[in-house]
Amino acid sequence: MRYVLSRIVIWANRTESTYPRLEIKTMCFVISFIPATVWAIIGYLVLFSSTRAEGRVQTLGRILAMWAFFIAVCILLAGAYITFAGICPLDAFVH
Repeated sequence: MRYVLSRIVIWANRTESTYPRLEIKTMCFVISFIPATVWAIIGYLVLFSSTRAEGRVQTLGRILAMWAFFIAVCILLAGAYITFAGICPLDAFVH
């Protein structure tokens, strides 16, 4: 019984910093989804419109769509790198 009471006292006296919470550094990865989504939509629209074309225009449309998808993936990878490296610029605004 004494152990349970001591654990309750320790739990009641803990500070705010011991609570698990989402840090601001993870927001760089979450915010990177916005431009990545825009580039993915642009890539899909270009790919869809290239299916209606013929010849070189269709080939050029497919190449441009793949580049747009590649840019979207690069943006997500950059957001992940910034998050895991701990160099998120949003951290400077908070502190």
